[in-house]
Amino acid sequence: AIFKDTVVAGIVFLVIAGLAIFAGSSLEEVADPSDAGYTPRPEWYFLFLFQLLKYFPGDLEVIGVFVIPMIALGFLVALPWVDRSRFRHWSNRPVVSSITVLLLVGAVILTYQAFTAAAPPEAAAEVGDRTAALYTQNCSGCHGTTV
Repeated sequence: AIFKDTVVAGIVFLVIAGLAIFAGSSLEEVADPSDAGYTPRPEWYFLFLFQLLKYFPGDLEVIGVFVIPMIALGFLVALPWVDRSRFRHWSNRPVVSSITVLLLVGAVILTYQAFTAAAPPEAAAEVGDRTAALYTQNCSGCHGTTV
């Protein structure tokens, strides 16, 4: 059994290494600070947290960034002690199975919402407006009035 596990682990490692070497990763263009229209977005595996932040603006962000993920992680850590059933099939564990399914469905829905949502166009306009005002206020004396 140990030999078979070692062989499978080695094969998985070689496949992942091969994908990393030959397929590479899709990187975005080099960061351009002058591009006010660019909206950075996280990788797909963090999109549910990114979407969760939209529901907790301002000072409430700590709830979406820390509190809710820690509650979910605490549930997963406590799972062996919460469900002490001698039955191992998921259908014999309705409470834990239901909570787990709700967490997964919630994460999938949030990921889908974040994946399909476009950046609001007014955000780029606000940044541009503030930039011009700040330039006029602080920089135009030395660098001229044209932006």
